[in-house]
This record gives sequence, structure tokens and C-alpha cells, in this order.
Amino acid sequence: MSEPYAPKRRVYRRNEHRIVLPLLCCGVGAFSLIFAKFVHPAFVLVWIPCLVLAFLIFRIGVFPSSDGVLVRNVVRSRRLAWDEIDRFDWGRRGNYPVGGVYLKDGEFIPATALSPPFELKHGTARAVPRALAGLNHELDRARASGPPTPQARRGAPPPTAQQLRLDG
Repeated sequence: MSEPYAPKRRVYRRNEHRIVLPLLCCGVGAFSLIFAKFVHPAFVLVWIPCLVLAFLIFRIGVFPSSDGVLVRNVVRSRRLAWDEIDRFDWGRRGNYPVGGVYLKDGEFIPATALSPPFELKHGTARAVPRALAGLNHELDRARASGPPTPQARRGAPPPTAQQLRLDG
């Protein structure tokens, strides 16, 4: 029997998105302070949706585990088992290319964390293709190890030969 699967990386994402976009949200909130000072104090309330959005953007990512992956986007998260996943590859969200998950039934689940950067020359950034290749490698490793054991599902380490010996 093969050894149980454990992911090599805890999360796959582009950190540029999760740093720059929340900073922009906070910039909008800071700009609203000008209006709060000179127009009306109620403009301070603009900070609330800006901070919520910044927090949600900061959490995005594709998180592998022994059971499958959690695709956490800004608004919605999906938990997918390894046996549901066909591959990780490029797809489209509207008119824009985005990395994501193709399920065996043909459905595409986009991952905001694997969005391409704003490039001056298309195809020059390699962060998303590297992340997709890493996730496909994780998928291959998970398939090769077989279904997760009950101990792996609970997060407990699998029993070792020393733990299974009953004779002393």
C-alpha cells in the first residue's frame, strides 16, 4: 500500500493580488476620511465595506488537504474532493483568462487567487503557470496515494509499525 498523501504546500496563490488589492480598498477608505472631515462625518462609514472587502481578498487561495482542495474566492468558497477533479488549468471568467479547476463533469471552477497579473506583454509572468503545475503535481500525488485514511481525515498521523505491534 502506498503512503498517505500530505500536501507539499499549504496554499497556492499569487501574493500580489492579496496584498495590492486590499491596499487599494484601504486607500478608498482613507480617501473617504477627507470627505468625513470636510463634508459629513457619515463618510467614515465607507471604511466598513472597504475593510470587509480587504479581508475577503486577503483570504483567497487554493488550499490542498488530504481530502481534496478548498478553492476560496472573494465571495464564494468550494470544497472539492480529489476524485471530483480532472485537472488544474487555464479557463475563462467572462472575457478574462483565469486559473482554476476543471471537474470530471466538465464544469470549470475559477480561482481568483490564480488570476494572471496585469502584463504589458502577454505571457511574461510565470507565477500562475507554476502554481497550476504544482497543483497538478499535488493531484497526481493524491491519486497515487489512494483514498485518505480515517486518521488522515481527522488530521491524526497514520499509525506506524511501532504503534501496531501488540507483542511488546
